[in-house]
Amino acid sequence: MKKKIRFDFFLLVEASSGPVRTVGIAERLDRRIEQTREARTIIHKGVGSRLARLKKLGNLRIGDFIRFNLDQPAMVAGKHIDERAVTTREDEGMAIPAAFLYDAGSNVLVYQRAKGAISTTDAFRHLFIGCESNLPLFDPILKPDVENTLKKMERPRKLEIRAHVLGMNPQDAQAASTRKFIEAARDAGTRWLTIELSVGRKRHSTLDSTGVLAMAKDWMFQRREGRLVDRLKLHADFPPEDKINTLDLLDASLVSDQYIEPTRDVEEYYHRRAEAAHKAWDEHRHRF
Repeated sequence: MKKKIRFDFFLLVEASSGPVRTVGIAERLDRRIEQTREARTIIHKGVGSRLARLKKLGNLRIGDFIRFNLDQPAMVAGKHIDERAVTTREDEGMAIPAAFLYDAGSNVLVYQRAKGAISTTDAFRHLFIGCESNLPLFDPILKPDVENTLKKMERPRKLEIRAHVLGMNPQDAQAASTRKFIEAARDAGTRWLTIELSVGRKRHSTLDSTGVLAMAKDWMFQRREGRLVDRLKLHADFPPEDKINTLDLLDASLVSDQYIEPTRDVEEYYHRRAEAAHKAWDEHRHRF
């Protein structure tokens, strides 16, 4: 049975200037992979991570980031065997890879969603050591139908957000408003944060379209990074023929599901996931 791999799509945006332009990611990836394995590895609180592989193909960079735990046993088990340690060395742990594809021409990143893998933000922090303030923002690319609906939006009137914020780090948020909300919830000692931005009942009142969508996208990104966000709804005025006044944005971001044949060979596993990332890119490259 083939294994499903899901990829998310992001537009990389300069955090300081706002406009989309080249942020030197390809060059940073090229320099990083030339370093020794030890130099590429970061270990923090018992968890190691690094850029493991990279293939150059014109404007494309296709590779793998890995994450491995050093503070727990690395074990295997089977139907007919008990658990046993794969290694007892303190500098080794079970590795979880995440495939990615980056296109320098469009600044689009395709990143594998894998449980236990290194997060998108943490992976790319590897490229900005010593200049973390230059780390780009990861702007979730929307599904075509959602994007088309938003283009016809006339007046955004209310945004609803509900998220589980216990243990959430405000610094992991991309938008200043999101950080402030998380900080306020943490200071209050609450587990759940509910946000409702509304213009009230005045007929022609409206929220700022750009600001509302930016906030919604940041919570989309939080959900993609593994945080529990269970409500993300935008209430707005749309053309009558659309027959809607509420847009559910929980699953509005673009994804691509690819399928690969299982294999126990490490090199083959890498190549199959790299090919899957490329196929995901080919499916949607016409939009960029």
